[in-house]
Amino acid sequence: MDRRAFLRRGVGSATALGVGAGLGGCSQNGPMGTLATAVGARGSDFEAFESFVVSVREIRVLPAASATATEEHRADELVFEAGGKTVDLVGLTDGETALVHEQSIASGPYAYLKLTVGSVDATLEGGKMAKVTALEGGAMKFNRAFEIQTRGTTRYVTMLRPVQQTDTHRYRLTALDVPTVTFEG
Repeated sequence: MDRRAFLRRGVGSATALGVGAGLGGCSQNGPMGTLATAVGARGSDFEAFESFVVSVREIRVLPAASATATEEHRADELVFEAGGKTVDLVGLTDGETALVHEQSIASGPYAYLKLTVGSVDATLEGGKMAKVTALEGGAMKFNRAFEIQTRGTTRYVTMLRPVQQTDTHRYRLTALDVPTVTFEG
């Protein structure tokens, strides 16, 4: 079975079986590195909240060799289950980040990263619940290219924030800035 057909048939079930590091061309026989995906928050963006818990469902990356300017790349993305990792963004102060997923992955350049949000449970000061949605049905795409280097860790960090909609209890989860990418060798 080719890689595209494999990915379409359900990477999630393969990951649940513990073979995530070998998915989609990430052969353990080739050079490998680590992708550490983290989120952060600027405390002042969350002053109206008692809690703002984000659950991350999956991380998707696109190898640069598969990138084109006009094509939908979903079949070429490498998919890694994050297991519903939760982070309370209110608990993060300026500059703090929380690791949401770490994955061994084939070394080389990647065109983008998508962070898929499973759910957001947000409580405003005073105890009222806020309705929060993420862009693009939960798949937040970050067009910051990055490289995975052999035997090291590439740390991909995106800062998140709520943007209030017309209704006072409705928010959209968005990225604050361009993600930062660092390498620890």
